[in-house]
Amino acid sequence: MQNYNTDSLNTLPQSKDETDHLIPLEKKTTPIELTTDEKLRRKRWLESISDCV
Repeated sequence: MQNYNTDSLNTLPQSKDETDHLIPLEKKTTPIELTTDEKLRRKRWLESISDCV
């Protein structure tokens, strides 16, 4: 059986400090507060998609 996972060639980080760089910066920052206009726009966008499905 072949292993198609190319990441398996890399060694796994041994400590938490080594894994910090793997976490995207967006996940470390606080979430951006959406304006009511943006929330409404996203809600309408989601509703329009759900109508198509």
